[in-house]
Amino acid sequence: MGPKMNILKNLLNQAFFKYSLFFFVFILLCGYIAGCGLGIIDDTRAPAFNGIVTASTSSTYEVVVTWNSATDDASAASKVNYLVFKASSSSEMSSYFLSKSFDKMVTGVTSTTVSSLTPNTAYYFAVRSSDEAGNIDTNTTTKVATTYANVPSTFTLLPSGTTNDMYGVTFVTVGSSFSGHGWAVGKAGTIIHSTNSGETWAAQTSSTTKELHVVYAVSSVEALALGLDRAYVTLEVNVWRASTAFNFDMRSFSYNISNAGKYDFSVGTDGVLRKSLNSLSLSSKTFEAISTTGFSGIRACDFYDDAHGVIVGENGLVAATSNTGESWTTLANIPTAKNLNGVYYRRVLTTLYFIISGDQGFIAKSVDNGSNWTVLSSNFPTDFHGIAIISISPYTFISSGSGGKMYKFTY
Repeated sequence: MGPKMNILKNLLNQAFFKYSLFFFVFILLCGYIAGCGLGIIDDTRAPAFNGIVTASTSSTYEVVVTWNSATDDASAASKVNYLVFKASSSSEMSSYFLSKSFDKMVTGVTSTTVSSLTPNTAYYFAVRSSDEAGNIDTNTTTKVATTYANVPSTFTLLPSGTTNDMYGVTFVTVGSSFSGHGWAVGKAGTIIHSTNSGETWAAQTSSTTKELHVVYAVSSVEALALGLDRAYVTLEVNVWRASTAFNFDMRSFSYNISNAGKYDFSVGTDGVLRKSLNSLSLSSKTFEAISTTGFSGIRACDFYDDAHGVIVGENGLVAATSNTGESWTTLANIPTAKNLNGVYYRRVLTTLYFIISGDQGFIAKSVDNGSNWTVLSSNFPTDFHGIAIISISPYTFISSGSGGKMYKFTY
């Protein structure tokens, strides 16, 4: 081989070595960028995530679950997945964590609705985050929510014509006779009127926009309503007129309009129970506080005579007096810890009717003066307030509620 061929050979060997080395370095560099620089192939760290924040019942079949965004060192927030777990118990939830059996997965959001649930059933919920590399955090935060129950078949929803929250309800009664005339009052001065025992309702022009909580029917053409901001309106010849206000806001009123000389009782928004002697003019009454030491959060009262009455309130409070409020006895065996907003404690002929109403569709009755209770409805999305009787054949009542809901039910 001549000198020229040796030179050429050496040049080729140097070029091959040079470009082979360049190619090798290029491959290593690409691997570094893909594996380390972008954090995809070698990403083994799960997102930082605190888990579920709330689980809120939204309907008979759905629960809304929320959380705060996770942070990850490789995946953008919009790329983080959230695994929503649903279980019937804490032990079942633990097994789902181990098997990674989640109910649904969503990406880049902070809430979701879990659907197709069973009514009136408690569910456990948890949320874990996962990045693009499949790393899943291990938080164990769990929240419990109970779906609403179906409305009982014994309850009939009546068309009220309003979506405003309704508080007080009343119907004209004279002994055991019922004329079918009644009124319900509520938010923003709403007043609705029925002439057929609540089957249909029509709005009436109110002389106030204040929130009304109490309504009392004097006759088929006379009534009065009271509420917040010292609201007081009277119905005279089918026209509602503003009248002189009280010196406190009214939330509940037990009015003995047909029993001259007896006490009236009221609960203000301040939670204070008051009594007053009847007078010819309701607005001229002077109220005095009744001691309810040991009780807080009182929301409503009712008395069937001067001595015997009941107060109800927050967290399932029910207490009774037999001496015009000089002393009170807390009733045991109340079948709820929900807030109670209304009470019907009245004698009709010889029968004492004792009904309590409250949040989340709760209504219960007692036929033995509060010793034992039967729950008529519970856990559906209407907060009940006022209660009024409309018939004794059979014994039938109407309760006013949130969202303009008016329900008729049998005792």
